[in-house]
Amino acid sequence: LAQSVTGDLLDEVYTEVYASLVMEDQGGAVARVQKVRVVESELDFPGDRSARHFDVLCTWRVLGQVGHWGHTHIRRNRYDARFTVTEAGGGWKIADMEILAQERLDDGSLSGR
Repeated sequence: LAQSVTGDLLDEVYTEVYASLVMEDQGGAVARVQKVRVVESELDFPGDRSARHFDVLCTWRVLGQVGHWGHTHIRRNRYDARFTVTEAGGGWKIADMEILAQERLDDGSLSGR
């Protein structure tokens, strides 16, 4: 995780992942991502050419299985976000993420098992 994310965002993402693993261990809802497809992405560079960062506007779709209460179902979601990528530790890392939109693309009725 630290190879691709930096700063405060690294702490946030780590905390979310850890919390989801604890929830799974306690029998809560579990999501298994099966496929991620980038639909569109656009680079947005700052006007100052000496700046060591840029933004990426991205739309992607996620297909996965959600399991809870003894059954699973397929879930399809679409996300729009702005990522800020900055030079850090000798490479480029995601320093900030803003989810702009999130949409469920199915009605949740598709069964996985």
